[in-house]
Amino acid sequence: MAEGIVRIEAPARLHFGMLDLGGSLGRRFGGIGAGIFNPSLVIELERADAVEAAGAESQRAAEFALRYLASQGMRDGVRIVIRRAIPGHSGLGSGTQLGLAVARGIAELYDLPTDTGMLAAAVGRARRSAIGTWLFDGGGFVVEGGRRE
Repeated sequence: MAEGIVRIEAPARLHFGMLDLGGSLGRRFGGIGAGIFNPSLVIELERADAVEAAGAESQRAAEFALRYLASQGMRDGVRIVIRRAIPGHSGLGSGTQLGLAVARGIAELYDLPTDTGMLAAAVGRARRSAIGTWLFDGGGFVVEGGRRE
């Protein structure tokens, strides 16, 4: 288990739209996206007796923490400090990046698996498009084929 503070930085993302919402090509959703490093998210986490969060989007961060801890059957806590936030509801993936960063930080603190797909499922992200999930691990450019029926 990690001692002290875990620091997570995640890029924002641009999502250029869905390729096929209706599935006429045999897959639904899919899309194209790119990671951008300004703005970005920076959070710090440490073990605590309860879930606490401070900074912009702190209520949302606490909700993600509670969801992730419950998915792991844990009653432990975490203290989250959001040092820099991606502006919410601006099309930059703030919710996905925050949810993944919180889950990843808790996983590192408590020596749990850090597979990004697993973290996304635990906090309820990547239900349609997984572009933000792919970009969480290091930015770049993603073309996602979508989901088969």
